[in-house]
Parts: sequence; C-alpha cells; structure tokens
Amino acid sequence: ASKQFDVPVLTSDGRPPQGYTGRFLQGLSEKLGVLGTGQARASQQGAREAAVKGFAEAMDIDLDSPFAADIVNSVKGTIKAEISAAGRMRDEAVRVLDPAGVVPLTNTKAATARVIAKQAALKEKGNSALVENIGRIERSLEDGNFTQLKNIRTEVIDDIKALVKAEDSRAVADLESVKKAIDKDMLRFAARTDPEAAQKWVKSNRAFADAYTRSKDSELKRLIMNGELTPEKVTPLIRGGRPSELNRLYQSMDATGREAARKAIIQDALKDARFFETDANPNPDA
Repeated sequence: ASKQFDVPVLTSDGRPPQGYTGRFLQGLSEKLGVLGTGQARASQQGAREAAVKGFAEAMDIDLDSPFAADIVNSVKGTIKAEISAAGRMRDEAVRVLDPAGVVPLTNTKAATARVIAKQAALKEKGNSALVENIGRIERSLEDGNFTQLKNIRTEVIDDIKALVKAEDSRAVADLESVKKAIDKDMLRFAARTDPEAAQKWVKSNRAFADAYTRSKDSELKRLIMNGELTPEKVTPLIRGGRPSELNRLYQSMDATGREAARKAIIQDALKDARFFETDANPNPDA
C-alpha cells in the first residue's frame, strides 16, 4: 500500500521494535533529527498526508457531496422498483388464472376443520374469536376465483400480523396453518391451469417477501417504514451498523447507491482526519 501511494517505509514499520528498550531507542532515534531517523520519519509523515489528499482527489470527494442523500434515494427507488415488478408479475398470473373459474378448497377446508375441532375440544378454554374468524375466512373463500382467494389470503396475512403483535402465539400457529392450506390450493389450481402462470405467481410471492422481509426487525426497515430514512439517519447506520445490517442495506441499493455508500464511508473518514478543515494537515492515522 505504501508503494502504491509513494509513501517511504522505514525498517521499524515492517519490524516494529519489541519491548520497552527497543521502543525507547526508536523514539530516541526519531528525536535526534539529522543524526537519527527523525528526518526520515518527518518525510514519511509528509508523504502520508499527501497520500490522503491524493486519495480524496482521486475519489472526487468533497465536504458537500450529497452521498447520504444518494443512498436514501437508491434504497427507496430499489425497493419501490422491486415491489412494482413483483406486482406486475403477479397481475400477469392472475389475469391468466381468473377465467379458469372457481378454485377448489380441498386443503383449506381440511385445515379449517382441524382448527375448529381443536378449539372445540378445549371447551371453555377454546378461542371463540379465532373460530369465528376461521368461519368467516372459509365462507369468504367459497366459490371464489383466483383473485378472490388472493384477496382473502392478504386479509389472513394481516390477521396473522395482528396476532403476532398481540403475542398470541397459539392463535398465530393455527391461522398460519390455514394460510398455508390456502397457498397449497392456489398453487395446485394454478399449476393445473397454466404452469407458466403458476411459476409467475410463485416468483412474485418470493419477490414480495424478499423486498419486505430483507430488512425484517432491522433499523433499516424501521427507518423506511416510518418515513425516517434521511441522510442524517443513514450515515450513522453505515458507520455503526452490524454486518447483517450493512448487508441488508447493500442488498437494498442499486449500483449508484452502492458507489455513493462507498464514497460516504470515505467522506466520513476524511472528516475524522480533519481533511476538510482549513489550514490543518490531515491526520492519516485517523
């Protein structure tokens, strides 16, 4: 790295002295000026400072470059584009599958019957609200085409999210079993009707899930969902984020955003090095 940036390397850089005596003699030598290594060390420090300046110029980084804002725009644009693309793919599948008529509910009816029977067996301890909801779901799905099942499936997912928030784990498990049964019936119907449309349906679901859950339970998701993803918030996220957090951010950006993030990191380091301060030599160590 020193050769790359034209910085001279002293022997003690490659082989640092060990122990108190060695370090003392090195310090003494550097204080002796022309009689020791002081002049060489001073020359090296000047070269290191010049390397910092050259690096900043080569990267085209200044104090006012809006790299953080570019990151924010990239994240928002990337996620929006992914969701839009998934939505178009899903719409294409539904347009093909709807004319095929009513979707058989073989798996769904079996799943709802199991849940209702399980709650009935609990008698007074049974979850009457869950049983009523299961009944409404089954009646809403009856004689439904693919769009109807898709819409009710979305409602069931929202119900599951509400139960998760309420920490009702037993009801969550029962309702998830019904949702999985709906998925099976829809996929079986789609595969028998039009394999290509079925593939688009599965692919769109995966794309939606990836876009929404990539940042699950993360600071990035919180900032996006609350509309708080601003340049002021994204810089600390990059600087102090966990590896998993940074990976989520990376996956949520396009090439422009990733380059902006790279430059934002360097810009932040240059600020620490006092590079942008007037009449101050940059601190290469910082």
